[in-house]
Amino acid sequence: MFIAVLILTLGIGANTAIFSLFNATSLRASAIHEPDRVAFIWTTPAAHPESREGVRLAEYYFWKAQGRAFDQFGIMLGWSSTIGPIQDGLAAERLSGWRFSASMFKALGVQPELGRLFTEEEDRTDGPSNVVVISHHLWQTHFGGDPSVLNRTLVMDGTTTSIIGVLPPTFNFFGSNFDFWLPQNFTRFQMQARSPSRVPMAIGHVKPGVSLRQAQSEMDALAAQLAQSDPDLQKGRGVRLQRLDDMMFGWLRRLMLVLQGAVGFVLLIACANVAGLFLVRAASQQREVAIRCSLGASRFRILRQFLTESFILSIGGGILGVILASSALRSLVAAGPQWLSAVTHLDIDARVLAVSTGMVILTAVVCGVVPALQVPNTDLEPLAVAHVAAFKMGWWWYR
Repeated sequence: MFIAVLILTLGIGANTAIFSLFNATSLRASAIHEPDRVAFIWTTPAAHPESREGVRLAEYYFWKAQGRAFDQFGIMLGWSSTIGPIQDGLAAERLSGWRFSASMFKALGVQPELGRLFTEEEDRTDGPSNVVVISHHLWQTHFGGDPSVLNRTLVMDGTTTSIIGVLPPTFNFFGSNFDFWLPQNFTRFQMQARSPSRVPMAIGHVKPGVSLRQAQSEMDALAAQLAQSDPDLQKGRGVRLQRLDDMMFGWLRRLMLVLQGAVGFVLLIACANVAGLFLVRAASQQREVAIRCSLGASRFRILRQFLTESFILSIGGGILGVILASSALRSLVAAGPQWLSAVTHLDIDARVLAVSTGMVILTAVVCGVVPALQVPNTDLEPLAVAHVAAFKMGWWWYR
């Protein structure tokens, strides 16, 4: 039965690995507070409601002043900076990060691992604030995890910048390759009502008791108000909300569902092959089963025998399959593909083990019941009577 265990190992292992990836495509393990209440806010251009655009600053400040469905709004902009030598003799390097409004951290509900985050004053206009929040990874790789890193300085794009905080390692926002967060620091020209200045992304935290559909209705009403007050720039423009979880993992989750369906068929094929092996084995056990039936064994007892054998094989295949899946996931994490960078937690957790246990039970039932059902359909009674008669005759001669 080594072949049967090998087939089940491959089938269960593939399903466990794919389900682990699907299970990881969520923000449950993230440092973001109440991720199901955080929504991306896109604008749509006139006559093209299917398209998505960034947000004008005038729109953003109007939402903050008039919106009631959200308790926090935030905006962000991807950024890269040249980090000068931390110590004499070290070469400068180019790092990627974000420019966050102070309210952005509040919208995400993130708390620093060390230090503090931006204040509204540091998010002021006309002039840099010269403060930065760094990632846990940068803290570990460039500062050795030194807790006295606060108030130390980095030379960012030629400007001396003080480190005021370190974010937790679970804050894997849009990937793990971002190392710092700076305040927005818009100019007064950018903040003028008719300025064309935009930010690529805006986020809002929906108030408790308010659904995303209700928030969408309010944003549609605010867009209509803006269109009336400034028809030249706002006429025909709309607003669309999207859950943060769907924005970050929607495409990956759809891909994992397709793969899960594919490997599900692989497991069904594995069950069919193992059931076929059990049928062949059952055919070779017809005489044994016939004798047991003639001696009073019930059909349930025969069924229990087949199920016991299939459970032993399925448990063995399940244990080896989980080990195989765990090894595959570790190799995938070590390879570090870009599409996996937004995943914060990829492991065999209790939820994955529960699904794997269900697959083991289902496999055992399918592989054990199918051959057992063939027993009542075979004409075993004459064969059983002959074997019992021969047994009695042999016993009589022995006596």
